[in-house]
Amino acid sequence: DDVARLVQVPGGLGRAFDVTKELSHARCADDPDGARLETWEAWVWAMQTGSALFAAATARQGTVECRVAERVLPLPATGPAPAAHARAWLDAFYFAVVCREQERLLRLCHVPLDELRGAAPADDYVFHWIETLRAYWLRRPMDDVVQHLIATMETSHPQVATRTPSDFLNLIDYQPVEVFHRMIRGDRDAFAQALAEALTHHDRYWSDRTDGSTGPDGTPPLGRVALGPLAIACIAHDAGFPVDTSSPYLPKHLLERSWLGEFDT
Repeated sequence: DDVARLVQVPGGLGRAFDVTKELSHARCADDPDGARLETWEAWVWAMQTGSALFAAATARQGTVECRVAERVLPLPATGPAPAAHARAWLDAFYFAVVCREQERLLRLCHVPLDELRGAAPADDYVFHWIETLRAYWLRRPMDDVVQHLIATMETSHPQVATRTPSDFLNLIDYQPVEVFHRMIRGDRDAFAQALAEALTHHDRYWSDRTDGSTGPDGTPPLGRVALGPLAIACIAHDAGFPVDTSSPYLPKHLLERSWLGEFDT
């Protein structure tokens, strides 16, 4: 229903992205390995709505054609929008990485950083992390990647990053940064250890939380998968790193791209 209304309700893209994100995690409640087609379909929908949100936000007039589910929709250009903020960008990037959507990743990397800053306030480390991912994905010199990564680390201390709750920062937000750090150093053992620790921290953060939208055993759907660490693990996997898929927070078939190419995205 949300998808069907997107053409008439330009501001609905933010809600559609939130709904499809929840659905993608909820599917993994019953299918933690991501072995079912409907799980892959839900992740594709989240990837599509996240990408569409930023496609509309970077367009200034007219419409932009975006595929969402089985439809190619002429979505009205919104220009910079409150829903197209930095954290939504990170989620959209992570989903596109998991779905191996190269073109959508490139388009996301060209979203102006000033527009993300203007959409909603966030700590500086969030923007430095975005710059790190963009520099890496656009294959800029590794010195640029490392410079942005160091800035991310330096500004993510809880005494500096005062907008973000310290437990969320330490246990969730910082973890893909550390996994990425170990990956670009090429140290496979350190990468494996950092990834395992990220998943442990993810479990610790979500184990005692509910948000009113819970899975069958009371766990919030958005805690079902460690999205940031999964995305970095997908990059590492595709680069030849061995990745342990025994954790329920790291769906095996999403990581191993088992459903890639199953249907047109």
